[in-house]
Amino acid sequence: MITLPATGFSFADLALAREPDTQRLLYRPEPLRWLMRVNGFESQTVFDSEDLACWLIAEWYAEHLAKGGEPDPVAEDILTEVTAAHFSGISSFQPGGYQEH
Repeated sequence: MITLPATGFSFADLALAREPDTQRLLYRPEPLRWLMRVNGFESQTVFDSEDLACWLIAEWYAEHLAKGGEPDPVAEDILTEVTAAHFSGISSFQPGGYQEH
């Protein structure tokens, strides 16, 4: 579980997208850096690990939905991937990569 302060970035500020040819995850790094800072994560650690960034985005998205936020199709894919990896016992997707667009 992560902490989401009342002020700061919104989930939509990530501007999640997938690269058309490779399906690589694209997002604005500033909102994720903010979330890492308020939760005590080292930004380099998160940006060095695509799995960790995806986990953090999935946690943020789950909180976003719980607070009545609008669904996001890219985030839905990430949430599905993170959940499947968690229940499969695969060692990926533990508590991102950094892909800027």
